[in-house]
This record gives sequence, structure tokens and C-alpha cells, in this order.
Amino acid sequence: LYYDRVDFSDPDADLIIADDDSGDNNQFEIVVTLQYRQTYIIVVTTSFAETTGNYTLRVSGPARLSITLFTPATISSTQT
Repeated sequence: LYYDRVDFSDPDADLIIADDDSGDNNQFEIVVTLQYRQTYIIVVTTSFAETTGNYTLRVSGPARLSITLFTPATISSTQT
């Protein structure tokens, strides 16, 4: 979970909290109190680059919220 922005060249910058296995069945679970009228970014990935699959994201709280899905372009790299 990031506050306001994500810099993928420095993934620890602006990182609020991360988790990969504290929920049921070794799935991720993040419980955090967020501030009203702030922008947060949730990044969901798999443990291995070749692995894909479905996931469920549940967000709840006392105030209304909006969630916008953003799918970045595929990033590829080449080693020389």
C-alpha cells in the first residue's frame, strides 16, 4: 500500500505497508486505518513473475470510497 504515488524504480519509497502471507491460507492481508480524502495506491503482484491468477480485494470503512482499476502496460526487460 502506497501513499499517493508509486516509484517502481524505488519500490520502498512511499511504501506504507506490505504483506504477502499473514492472511488465511498464506494469502496477503492488510489492515490499516487510512486518512479521509487521501489517495492511496494498492499494488497486487504474485511471488513469481510467471504466475498469474485471480484475487479478491475487499475494502471497508465508515466513509464512502472509490476504487479505480489501473492496469499498467506490460514491462519487459532484456539482459545483455
